Amino acid sequence: GLVDGFGPGGGTGGTYGGGGAHGGDGGAGSGNFAGGTAYCSAQPVYSMGSGSGEGNGGSVAGADGGGLVFLNITNILTINGTITSDGAAGNTYQGGGGGGGIYLVADTLSGSPTSLTATGGSSNGFNLSGGGGGGCAGVTWTTASSIDATDINVNAGSGWAGGTLPEVGFEEAAQGN
Repeated sequence: GLVDGFGPGGGTGGTYGGGGAHGGDGGAGSGNFAGGTAYCSAQPVYSMGSGSGEGNGGSVAGADGGGLVFLNITNILTINGTITSDGAAGNTYQGGGGGGGIYLVADTLSGSPTSLTATGGSSNGFNLSGGGGGGCAGVTWTTASSIDATDINVNAGSGWAGGTLPEVGFEEAAQGN
């Protein structure tokens, strides 16, 4: 993901950094240090989470946003495990990173995933910095799918002001040839 306030939804640095954004807005840190603004509304998902604002007057770097997991598989994609693209947790001074992105594309999506997450990082410590905004998720298939966008956790992180949830992830059943 993107680091230290970088990215289109980077949090503002200051005493208590604002959370990074992605699908949802980052939360503000105490003292009105703004969180980032959401930017993942266009589908498909090809973006990462933004970093949070730095804290303690710049002496504590911001937390990283979550990365992007993009799987484009011909035939069958079976997921029975875990895929994680979470924003990093902040501390007392740095906000949480924005949640990452998960985009799954296949002719057939199958399996029983244990955990699929692209969550925003929470502010730890005294919770004076902002929480990261929730991530972005999507699935596209041609033939069949036992996995849908609601299987992907895109919750926002908590903090002085928590990040916000993104719009519901999208799913699309493409027409076969």
